[in-house]
Amino acid sequence: MSIDDMKHQAAAKMRGREGKASPKGISPRALIARARHRVEASPEERLRRLEICEQCPHAIVSRIAGRDVARCGACGCPLSTRTRMKYIPGYGEVHCPKGKW
Repeated sequence: MSIDDMKHQAAAKMRGREGKASPKGISPRALIARARHRVEASPEERLRRLEICEQCPHAIVSRIAGRDVARCGACGCPLSTRTRMKYIPGYGEVHCPKGKW
């Protein structure tokens, strides 16, 4: 079986699952929403973190692929990502590397 055949087979399998509930009675969309809620910070928390980062002397702006990207100078992470996440599986709880939040 070629890779293209496997891709088509996997796509057909996923299309067959659309709109169906999982064995536990929870739709796939609900499972994704539940997982996202566990790992993403609330909008209020994200804004609070961004305000703290905005005042930090370690915050820098880099030009990446023609776009300005705000990054943490202490760890190098994009601030848009770092402030949005509250938990990363396999990494743990997300916090400021300088202990500000």
